[in-house]
Amino acid sequence: MISHSLTDEQRAIIAALPHHKSIKVYALAGTGKTTTLKAIAQAYPKAKMLYLAFNKAIADEAKSKFPPNVEVRTVHSLAFSRGLSFGPGSYRCFCQRSGIRQAGG
Repeated sequence: MISHSLTDEQRAIIAALPHHKSIKVYALAGTGKTTTLKAIAQAYPKAKMLYLAFNKAIADEAKSKFPPNVEVRTVHSLAFSRGLSFGPGSYRCFCQRSGIRQAGG
């Protein structure tokens, strides 16, 4: 259970979910994004969700906050699991495999 009450904006996000395949929320640091995502995961316990973190420290912290229906990964680990790498030339390889035309090329 959430330890503090949700804002009107957070409740509106949760209420909008059944009506949309996906939603995008723009929010600054410290505005309650993680709290909102935790509330969503708790409101829809049968839904599988993916939380992408920028680095391992953030991912490790998030793993302790979310219920079991949320998979927490770093962006890099997700890319790596899909056969992508971030070594020299990886951007070019990714663009070629994805059919993206690079600037100047």
